[in-house]
Amino acid sequence: METIFYTASTQLSGRNHVTVGFFDGVHRGHQYLLSQLVRQAHAVGEKAVAVTFEQDPLHTVAPSREPKHLSTLSLRLQWLSTTGIDACVVLPFTPAMAELSAQDFLLQILHRQLCAHLVMLGYDNRFGRRGTDNIELLQSVAKEQGITLVVCDDFKSPYGRLSSSLIRTLIADNRLTEACECLTRPHTIEGTVVSGYQQGRQLGFPTANLVLSDATLLLPPDGVYAVKALIPGEDEPYCGMMNIGYRPTFGTHEKTLEVNLFHFEGNLYDRQLQVMFYQRIRDEKHFASEEDLARQLILDKENILQFFEK
Repeated sequence: METIFYTASTQLSGRNHVTVGFFDGVHRGHQYLLSQLVRQAHAVGEKAVAVTFEQDPLHTVAPSREPKHLSTLSLRLQWLSTTGIDACVVLPFTPAMAELSAQDFLLQILHRQLCAHLVMLGYDNRFGRRGTDNIELLQSVAKEQGITLVVCDDFKSPYGRLSSSLIRTLIADNRLTEACECLTRPHTIEGTVVSGYQQGRQLGFPTANLVLSDATLLLPPDGVYAVKALIPGEDEPYCGMMNIGYRPTFGTHEKTLEVNLFHFEGNLYDRQLQVMFYQRIRDEKHFASEEDLARQLILDKENILQFFEK
């Protein structure tokens, strides 16, 4: 997949099949839409192009309504590259772009610059200023310019109409298995390892302290989780356990993300990790002593290893 960061001078060639979306999480519904786009484009020898935004459009037009996200831009691009599309165009969603009408966005950007011959929208996709343009009117305008504009049917899941909002709700409710089914992968965060308190090492469980690469990433509720973590440059992830919370046994009051990787030896400082959540093990809680906490961590590790063995 070719990744193109859009500028005013961006100009694609040929006749392309194009879709537009934020694609947060690149979930099963997005994958269905993109598979339809790829199938139709490749059937006539044309390219399938996905247009996404560098940041959530709500960040510009209604920041108070911007939700926590299922993916960073780098994760979105990583997952989009597995869908079979030929190119992904990343648009900076500026105030000026937010003021474009749907017709102008369709004709100026999608048609003239990205050479869209067919535009496929998701069932709930609306673009252009405030997303209020009538889809029938837009189809009529597109037809006048030789553009086919189609709306893909929605992808239904056992949990309801599939959307990023639904998956956020599943994760917030600790329904990680259901969220994984909707995403086709575990919920994943990424961040950089920084120096911490070193208290985990003293207990026999050295932890990597993570700072999220994007503060808008969605975290599961506080607690202890069975996770896998992928280190850049390595092919296989490490099993481990992650604590999200306030470390009440040590009396600290700032929220931390600490992951202990089983069977890993080495220095992770300043390296970026991708951490995948598989199962919640227990609540975070206060222990009467560090020895009690150490005994619980041994049990947690045993439970997690048994979980992954299954």
